Amino acid sequence: MANKRKQKGRKQKKVFRVSEIIWALEQNGWIMAPMGGGDHRQFHKAGNPHVITVAGKLSHELPRGIIANIQNNTGLRFRDIVV
Repeated sequence: MANKRKQKGRKQKKVFRVSEIIWALEQNGWIMAPMGGGDHRQFHKAGNPHVITVAGKLSHELPRGIIANIQNNTGLRFRDIVV
């Protein structure tokens, strides 16, 4: 029972969907590379050495670790996303 209770003072982390992340990347100048079949999308930006890969269907939720990795490589903060 103790595991199911909400802890006071803790904020619930927002879950981000693949579509929200793609929208934010495109709004900040990241360009999706041409892709064949599949659900892995790669984004490039001039002047940035990183290639960002976003996997999954548009409605899927991304794990926190993937979000953190994308934030570190792009310099974006997704807590401010308003779609």
